[in-house]
Amino acid sequence: MIKIFQKQCNSEWHLSSQLSCGRCERTICPDCLIHTPGGTRCRTCAEMRKAPAYELKLFHYVVAITSSTSMAPIMGYAMFLFVPVLGFNFISMIIAFILGLTIGTLHATIISKVTRGKKGKSLQLITVASILCTIFIRYLLVDFDQRIIESDIISPLACFIGCIYAWQRLD
Repeated sequence: MIKIFQKQCNSEWHLSSQLSCGRCERTICPDCLIHTPGGTRCRTCAEMRKAPAYELKLFHYVVAITSSTSMAPIMGYAMFLFVPVLGFNFISMIIAFILGLTIGTLHATIISKVTRGKKGKSLQLITVASILCTIFIRYLLVDFDQRIIESDIISPLACFIGCIYAWQRLD
């Protein structure tokens, strides 16, 4: 007959367990267990760190903000030149969708390239702010004409779609 000894987890309120940490050999319960590439570990031995793609330094913030502030006027001017002011119809929805995917892709790709593949909430917020500056610059170039702003459905919808797409790409 084989006896199985159950040891109590280091945390008094957890279940009794037969599992142990692969490094320090402390008893851990299934709630405390963390799977790592080196095996199962307790929380202290797992050394929970962010993934390298999410570790940002000051350099990454500087290049992200610099590239986004230089990108927004260019894209806003391009929207001013090439995007028509259409009312609410099927064609304007298609144009807004394609333009939004293009804006989101360009912003996310450029931010990702200049930061060498970094991701995270702060880069997502920088990108969304840059896309919102794009629409602001488009409206600035039309002197905030109330008739144009009221009838323009493409620009806000495209920027909304671009923000969502860029947010997902940098997540």
